[in-house]
Amino acid sequence: MNDVNRVLQVDGLRTEFHTLGGVVRAVNGVSFHLDRGEVLGVVGESGCGKSVSVMSLLQLIPNPPGRIVDGTAFLGDRDLLAMSQSE
Repeated sequence: MNDVNRVLQVDGLRTEFHTLGGVVRAVNGVSFHLDRGEVLGVVGESGCGKSVSVMSLLQLIPNPPGRIVDGTAFLGDRDLLAMSQSE
């Protein structure tokens, strides 16, 4: 990350669930950033992917049936998507 004030950077996050009916794209290309001192509110219609987006960042998506298929997420210089659940 280039900006020293950048706390969280999420780019192109995609999470899918494999169901009997096929693949469901629950999160498709979510990108945002949060700088030091900022507050972020996530709003949207029911079922639009708010909770799945946050659960993906926290590695709380059960695999299977779900998995993060693309994107990057950095908390400071730590790669959130590469961290283990215990971290």
